[in-house]
Amino acid sequence: MFAHIHRQLTLLYTVLTAMFLCLFALAFYFGLSHVLLREQSQDALRNVARQASTYKDLLEKPDRSRDPRDAKSGKTRESLALTEDERLLYVISTDGRLIWSREAENISQATILNQVAGWKTEQTAVISLAGKDGQPVRLMLAAAPVIDDGRSRGMVLIGRDLAAYDRTLGMLAQGLGVSALIFVLLSGIIGYITAGRALIPIRQSFAAQRQFVADASHELRTPLSVFQLSLEALRKKEQARMGPESINIVNDLTDEVHRMTRLVVDLLTLARADAGAVQLHREQFDARLALESTIRQLSAMAEAKKINLCWTSPDEMPVLADRDRLVQLVYVLVDNAIKYTAADGRVEVKMTLANRGTQSGFQLEVIDNGIGMTKKESTQVFERFFRADKTRSRESGGFGLGLAIASWIVAAHGGTLSVDSKPGEGSTFTAFFPSSPAPVLLA
Repeated sequence: MFAHIHRQLTLLYTVLTAMFLCLFALAFYFGLSHVLLREQSQDALRNVARQASTYKDLLEKPDRSRDPRDAKSGKTRESLALTEDERLLYVISTDGRLIWSREAENISQATILNQVAGWKTEQTAVISLAGKDGQPVRLMLAAAPVIDDGRSRGMVLIGRDLAAYDRTLGMLAQGLGVSALIFVLLSGIIGYITAGRALIPIRQSFAAQRQFVADASHELRTPLSVFQLSLEALRKKEQARMGPESINIVNDLTDEVHRMTRLVVDLLTLARADAGAVQLHREQFDARLALESTIRQLSAMAEAKKINLCWTSPDEMPVLADRDRLVQLVYVLVDNAIKYTAADGRVEVKMTLANRGTQSGFQLEVIDNGIGMTKKESTQVFERFFRADKTRSRESGGFGLGLAIASWIVAAHGGTLSVDSKPGEGSTFTAFFPSSPAPVLLA
């Protein structure tokens, strides 16, 4: 039990830490990418603003023979190359005509011009497009107007390649992912240690409570046995002289002593199971022969409620298990089915040889057409003191411990116990005992 809680606490701590780290990593990544992109944008605007003044003469007298940036050297514009991070440089008139351009070979000029149509002031934009060679290209466009005597003569547009920026963000994302994974692993280890330490006082308290229940149950067995024997002796010796009212009182007292004795025995069984003090005595035997008398006893209970109890089994049913515990399991499951099945109902016990994955073994099914359970109740039905229908449980004398004991019996044998139920349609309890069970730890 505590091992399961330990794992759940560790998982919860690790998941919460992972969520926090992921949120932090995402916030850091997008925040830093925004800052870097803003720096790129501002630098591009400063660069295009410096170049805008250079192209003033070209816009006033659009002579296409020379590049005004290098008019003194006499170099033609075709001899000038773009800078390392520039993919295009356009000079555009106020009416949208392209006066001068230089661009990388794989840039679609028409796409760029459509993108900046209507731009009049300093601004930037990031666009993604397919180049002429089919390769994706991401550009930051930055434009600045060319102003002369307070009038706009056109604008200069540059396009910066964001490949280096994208590579930097990719490396950042990879670094953040690796760092987050390392921290999650470390948090899982720390969570496991922390959860273990947090469970120490709970383990101690539970151990003390378990010891108290075991001691109290053991001590109560003696006076309850005395009460039971005294009531039986009283009924035998004095029944002839007792009136009807006295007989009813003795019968009621006997029933209550039986109920209390059963509760004490169940509590003692679970307390010893929790403490690991119950040893299973596995042996090879025929389950059909071992369970025949138990089924006959339960048939009498079923007949008293007008319930049809039937069972099916192969002629031989070899099983490796604790004989007494298997009988107890059948009694608990069938008794539970009878309690929650109305008169004229049906309870069926089926024993078969079955396979679960790579394991083969003995399978026991108890099927009824009783009141059934909801999905939520089905997940809680094996918990101690849980009762799906508390009113009917009080009437039938149930304490909510029988199915908890049944679950322990199956788990102690290395098997599984499950329930399939629908409200108003009945329930099917299925217990599977592997032929070669592995060692089981029930901490």
